[in-house]
Amino acid sequence: MELDKFLDFWRHADTLKRMPRAGWARRDVRNPETIGAHSFGTALLAMLLCRAEKADVDMGKALKMALVHDLAEAVTGDITHYDPGYDKKDKMEREALLKMAANLEPEAAGEIIKLNEEFMEGKTEEAKLVKRADKLDMFLTAHFYEKEGYDMGGFYLEKNARYNTYPFTTEFTRGMMAFLKSKREAGAI
Repeated sequence: MELDKFLDFWRHADTLKRMPRAGWARRDVRNPETIGAHSFGTALLAMLLCRAEKADVDMGKALKMALVHDLAEAVTGDITHYDPGYDKKDKMEREALLKMAANLEPEAAGEIIKLNEEFMEGKTEEAKLVKRADKLDMFLTAHFYEKEGYDMGGFYLEKNARYNTYPFTTEFTRGMMAFLKSKREAGAI
């Protein structure tokens, strides 16, 4: 592997540790969670969901998928559904990841691209679990920000919120969302 190419790949990936998530910045959260911190949360939740849901998944594959699921945002930034160009987000992220991965040896590049594509398609059990972990991390973070006094507008609990379409298909994830809602309604955020 050419070390200068590896360093270029890592330079991009490393920015995720400092790049704030756009949704939290938009809500004026001081020192908001970074994309890298979110990827860590997603990976940890994926591991915990594997156990809590007694999921029949390859945990190692799910953890790797969780780690790379937002890697392209090192180039594209964190594009939310409020941003112009959101309809082209998947295409832009695929292209960005291909450019980033081109700096790696073919086997590593292929694995990252394949894992990301599988996540984006969301058809395998590993991808479904990581998508649950991804969204659950966002909702738990919103809960904690709200507890700190930030106005989350209840975006994760509103009856007709777009977020209610997320894949909380398991007893554990549905239960967690109901628990968060009950805490909020009781004023015990």
